[in-house]
Amino acid sequence: MDGYILKMIKIIYQIIVIVFLYVSYCFGSGFNDTVRLYDLLNTSNFRYADFLQYSVNVNVSSTDFYHWRISINDLSDYHENGWVIMIDEHLLKPLIYGEKILNQLALSSMLIDSIEIIDSPELISGNYSDNGIIHIHTVKPKRGFNLYGSVLAGNESGDPGPYKYTDKSSPNIDKIGYDNSFIIEYAFRSGWLRFTLFHQQHTFTDTAIRKRITSTTEDWPGANKIAGSFDFQHYGKRWTHSISSALVSNQPYFLYIDVLGREYPMHLTYFQWSYAGNRRNFFKWYVDYNLNQIRQCDNAIQSLEPYDQHTVDLRTEFVLDNLILPLRIGYQVSGDAYISDDINTSGNIFSQSINLEFFLNRKNSISKLLLSFMYFDKKLALNISLQNKQKIWNRSLLFSQLSMSQRHTSRDQFFQFWRGPGRSLLSEHGFDLPDYPDLYTFYSGDIGIKTTLFSKIKTDIRFFINHQQEHWWFKSLSSESAEDLEPEYALFKFYNGTGAGLIINLNHRFNKVIHQKLSLKIRALEKNSADNFPAIKLVYGINYQPDQNFVLFTNFIYRSRSYRIHYQLNPECEGTEQSAFVAKNILAGGVWGEAGFNKWCWNRRLLVRVAIQNIANKQLQFHPLGMNREMSMIAGIYFWLKGQ
Repeated sequence: MDGYILKMIKIIYQIIVIVFLYVSYCFGSGFNDTVRLYDLLNTSNFRYADFLQYSVNVNVSSTDFYHWRISINDLSDYHENGWVIMIDEHLLKPLIYGEKILNQLALSSMLIDSIEIIDSPELISGNYSDNGIIHIHTVKPKRGFNLYGSVLAGNESGDPGPYKYTDKSSPNIDKIGYDNSFIIEYAFRSGWLRFTLFHQQHTFTDTAIRKRITSTTEDWPGANKIAGSFDFQHYGKRWTHSISSALVSNQPYFLYIDVLGREYPMHLTYFQWSYAGNRRNFFKWYVDYNLNQIRQCDNAIQSLEPYDQHTVDLRTEFVLDNLILPLRIGYQVSGDAYISDDINTSGNIFSQSINLEFFLNRKNSISKLLLSFMYFDKKLALNISLQNKQKIWNRSLLFSQLSMSQRHTSRDQFFQFWRGPGRSLLSEHGFDLPDYPDLYTFYSGDIGIKTTLFSKIKTDIRFFINHQQEHWWFKSLSSESAEDLEPEYALFKFYNGTGAGLIINLNHRFNKVIHQKLSLKIRALEKNSADNFPAIKLVYGINYQPDQNFVLFTNFIYRSRSYRIHYQLNPECEGTEQSAFVAKNILAGGVWGEAGFNKWCWNRRLLVRVAIQNIANKQLQFHPLGMNREMSMIAGIYFWLKGQ
């Protein structure tokens, strides 16, 4: 009887999904969240990646507040890396053991003009992603020479600080940062040249993770990143050229690996080179090369095997506007190669994609049909997305989108690494990979409205729903084993499920002096997920700006409680042969409050930023084994040779 009821519930869910997708297509997307530079400045963001916390469209998890694992609009779990990071149309892939590391980029927050969070399946600059896209647009420099930079640092209360473990011991001096950048550029009428130097530090002195770190290295308990980048842009009457390159070195860097239950030190080197060309917006081409080089740290006690990962992406696009049905057609080739003498490699990994985008413009609406075909491992995956924007009334727009995506499980970067070159690491710790489906299907849909209330409050309200079949994740079955039996482990499992939710955004300005914004996300989840996202996330911010040179800001972020199922090493075991058990921990909900000010000086050539984070001094965590967030102060200066 119970089985029959469950089957009926699943059938009803599937009917709801189909009906919703059909209705959304008939009505007629565009809920992308764009973060401007002034949005970043009016928060206590220390690094540019911290902006993820302020978007209700993004769920975040972190053990150290330095490496953020993200999920955009519930399109994936924290470990899936289908989401894409782009800077000025250049495709970047800073990958470490299958995970994307946003803070591994050579990017200063001073260079950011805006950050576009695309939270639905989309084709951007010849690259298709059905897991979301983070597209960073940099500032277009002023004519002539420009020189500017920044110095930021902070201090956290309640922590004994790094000096407790040295001969300079003193209480309560736990340093946050530094985060320094220096930029020089020259802009001419048809383009610019830009050089950037970047230095960043992050300390791991919180007691929640320090014991795990000290057992693996004799090094300083923190990351130390040095980076440099070069950018060139040229805009001609017929041709446009863009070159971007960067080199990043970070030693030591501590990456928490779930299945191994601890952080491991490593020396990371990331190199990126990209070229993009454009012929009158008719023909576009892109070449992206990324090298992730992982080496052992000099003072490592325990470390993982080194390897090099080379990734190459070639993309082309034709835009045909003169047809009855305007069309954008593109071809993409992506390849990954792992090179190492110490771990088993899986050879070269190669995939091809053909992308088609059709447009239909009518008097009060724009419709778009997106088709993407990926060929990998002798199997074809199909992606379909329907989007529509419909003008209604005088100030309102109705948006909708629906999509069906077939995803190659083994093409996902995280799964690709642990199934291939990382397989030997799992074998050493007693884990194995079971059979898995080559493809699984993901459905998503959104419908909502953007309008203006009372002539001053801009709002958008939307309903979203996701449904997936045969998804994978990892967990331990040891909790179901008898006490006298050896634990059984299965690295990946599969499930079906549906999730749905409501997102509300309100934006209000009063006499150009007070600006407030409220975002709310409420979601329900039917699927059996290893990482349960908070059911409620609310972000509220209010700024007071009496003149253009001074801003007071306050922000509040509320997250309801959630849970995480994770691996935890048995503390009774010693050495490299560790045994692990599965643990389910509740992450308490709470409110994160902050306040600060920005003051412009010296004819807007100097910006002073001061902020207090976690005003109530509540200990908040994003991961059950991670650091506690306590009250801290962030301070820094930005300076420009020319006024802003």
